[in-house]
Amino acid sequence: MKQTHKQRILEMLQEAGDRGVHSFTLANSVTFRASARINDLKNDGYNITTKHEKMGDSYGVRYFLEE
Repeated sequence: MKQTHKQRILEMLQEAGDRGVHSFTLANSVTFRASARINDLKNDGYNITTKHEKMGDSYGVRYFLEE
């Protein structure tokens, strides 16, 4: 059974732990609409925090799944 984007992002956040997952990583490996799927996960009750962060010459967001 194929995972949904939301399931894959949740799995990546769980695996990353305290390192979190950068929005660029999600865009490159899952979907460009990662922020929408993060919002879906928040609406499902997951506590996900964000931190603005520079990666290379660009700015993005690092997402963290809080316990």
